[in-house]
Order: sequence, then structure tokens, then C-alpha cells
Amino acid sequence: MTSRLWLIFLIAVLFLGGGSDVHAAGAGITYHGRLIDPNGNPVEGSSVQFRLQIRTPGNENCLMYEEVQNKDLSQTGGVYAVTINDGTGSRLDSTGYTLDQIFANRNDYTFPAANCATGTTFSPNATDSRKIQVLFNDGTFPVGQWEPIPAMAINFVPMAIESLQVGGYKKNS
Repeated sequence: MTSRLWLIFLIAVLFLGGGSDVHAAGAGITYHGRLIDPNGNPVEGSSVQFRLQIRTPGNENCLMYEEVQNKDLSQTGGVYAVTINDGTGSRLDSTGYTLDQIFANRNDYTFPAANCATGTTFSPNATDSRKIQVLFNDGTFPVGQWEPIPAMAINFVPMAIESLQVGGYKKNS
């Protein structure tokens, strides 16, 4: 965490994007918010980087998905909307899991030890959610330094991704 104190006003609305296939551009999870600096002014950088992570919900806290996106907030009053898996970001993780696999609760997951706070596996229960962790760099921080926004639970609206399949079988199976 940087030494600067950032006030972050989170609208933090998560919802499943449109489309019938979660692999297609435009489908994913959208996260909305507003960034405000310590003086109460909106962050209005022309190249604000967002680092978006989907993590397991428990103490294992394993990284399942990660991408970076750049957004121009110069005309938004600090308001942003970022959509995971819409084709505008660069994926950074190496798990190989697709978005529909990440939200499925029928399989065990194994990760490299560096991806988890504790252990290397995640065995989800039928009702387990996931967490979203968003970090940002407004261009005033050194490259590679990120300010975290508190992690939030992704509850059951994005879990509708699982409804696109039954037991891992898609509609064309």
C-alpha cells in the first residue's frame, strides 16, 4: 500500500455482462466505482491502470484470474467502469482457467504456491462465491506500485455463469 491516503468512494456494483458465451468479448463481470484523492478531488488521469483479480473466498486466497486495463478518467469525474474478460485488458495470470471454470463449484482447483496465501488448493462448496480485488495506479505512483481497493465478495449474480452449463456440459453437448 502506498503511503498516500486515498479516499475511495465505491459504487461497487457487480453484474454479469451481456452475451451468451463467457468466452466472447463483451461478456464478463463489470465493476463500477469512483476514485477520489485525499483532498476530495476526483482522480482524473488520462491513463489510470486497473489491476483486476478474482480470488478464492477462503483463507487460501488463491489468485484465479488477473488482468490489467487502462482507462481514461480525464472526463469522468473519477467515475470508472471496468469489465473483466471484455477483451480490452491484458491477462497476467497463468492459471489457464476460463471465466466459466473459475465460477464453477464442481471441481477442485490447484495453483502454484506463489498464487495462494495458504496452501495450493481450493475445494469449493456448492454455494461458495469468489472475491474481487481491484488495485489501481493513477499515474502518480511509480511503475509497478498499486493502491488496493478493499476486496469484495462476488456473490450470486456473476455465479449465473455456471447456469450456462450443467455439470460442465454446454448447451451444444
